[in-house]
Amino acid sequence: MIIRPSACIVRDEELLAMRYSYGGHTRYNLPGGKPDPGETLQDTLVRELQEELAITASCGDLMMVAETHVAERHVLHLIFHVPSYEGEPVLVPENTSCLGIDWIPLARLQEKTLYPEVQSQLGKKIRSGSVQAHRDNFPVYLGNIFQTWF
Repeated sequence: MIIRPSACIVRDEELLAMRYSYGGHTRYNLPGGKPDPGETLQDTLVRELQEELAITASCGDLMMVAETHVAERHVLHLIFHVPSYEGEPVLVPENTSCLGIDWIPLARLQEKTLYPEVQSQLGKKIRSGSVQAHRDNFPVYLGNIFQTWF
């Protein structure tokens, strides 16, 4: 199993996503990556955001958890709220295979292919303002997500 913490970064009603192309199809990932040995999930996320997007971020609460099974790959996705960051996100190509970064309007999130495919749940959580954990708003476990793969 691969553990992948990722970031929910929202600015002006837009979600930051990393753009990839697989088999001629565009797919968007939330920024993030795999932990190094001994690294916490939140430290992983802070490091990945610095390496791939040149921003210094604070990692907030865990928002949701989902699993994907694609071919022989089992991935556990842990999506964290990133309440603030310093710097302007720019792609650091030597540290990622990503083709570019896009700010996706929340109103158009459903039109995009997101990995993992949590755009509906994520959009609802962001629009409701419930991105931070508290007693009545625990992280959401979404279970196994049927992931379209190209």
